[in-house]
Amino acid sequence: MRQIDHLINGVSLAATSGRASPVFNPATGERTANLGLASVEDVDAAVAAANEGVDRNSNETNVPLPQPSGRTHR
Repeated sequence: MRQIDHLINGVSLAATSGRASPVFNPATGERTANLGLASVEDVDAAVAAANEGVDRNSNETNVPLPQPSGRTHR
């Protein structure tokens, strides 16, 4: 059965918790994969990688966000 891992800092890593959750095809009810459940250490690694990415890119030019037009769609 297919195992779905975590993608942290561009690298596919298996969950270290030793726990998994089944993934089902909603159309057929067939179990198609196992999703590794994150441990505290997995989450810490993901947050650290995200913070490194923000720090690494903090010197880049900030692009202004688009401003709302004030119009509503009906």
